[in-house]
Amino acid sequence: MIGVTRIICVLAMMSISTGVAVYRREAFQRLSVGWGNPDLPTIEAKNRQYYVETVLRADYFKAQYYCKRHGMELVSIESKEENDALKKALDGLELSGNYQFLTSGVKIPDVEIWAWMSSGKPIRYRNFKNGYNKYGTGNRCISAIYDEPSKGLNMMWTSDPCDEYKFFICEEKNQCNRTNEYTTASYMRG
Repeated sequence: MIGVTRIICVLAMMSISTGVAVYRREAFQRLSVGWGNPDLPTIEAKNRQYYVETVLRADYFKAQYYCKRHGMELVSIESKEENDALKKALDGLELSGNYQFLTSGVKIPDVEIWAWMSSGKPIRYRNFKNGYNKYGTGNRCISAIYDEPSKGLNMMWTSDPCDEYKFFICEEKNQCNRTNEYTTASYMRG
C-alpha cells in the first residue's frame, strides 16, 4: 500500500509541475497577443515612454523578448532622477500591493560587474535594498520594488535569479535621449 501511495504522490507532483509549465507557456502566449502591433498603453516619465506589465509575469529572457518584439527594451534606470520619475509615473497607475518589476540590469557572470543589458553600460547609479546587491551564484537580474508608500521600499532594487517570474517594465528605444559614453575607440583603449 505504501508503494501505491508513493506512486500516486509522484504522479500528483508530476501533474502539478506539468500544470505550472503549461500555465506559464499559456500565460506567455497570452502575453504575446498583439505582437506586430507596437501600440502598447504607455506612461511617460522624463520624456520617455514606458510600458508597465502588471498582469502576467515573465522571467528575464521572456520579458526582454516581449519588449524587443514591441520595439522597446527592458527598462534601464541610470540615475536617481530617472528612478524618482518612474516611481512618480507608477504612482499615477494607482497600483496597490507589492510589485517587483524586472529591469535590464544583470550581473555579468564570472566578472562580477553589473550592467544594463539594454545599453551595455556598467551600472553606476545603484539603489539596492540593504543586503540585496549580492552576487550569488548563476545569473542575477535586478528588479525594482514598487509597493505601498507606507513600507518605504518604493523603487529600491533587489538581485534575484533571472529565471524568477516577475512583472516587468519596457521603455522606448530612443537612443537620442541618452549619451553613449562608450565608443569603439574608448572600448579598445580599455
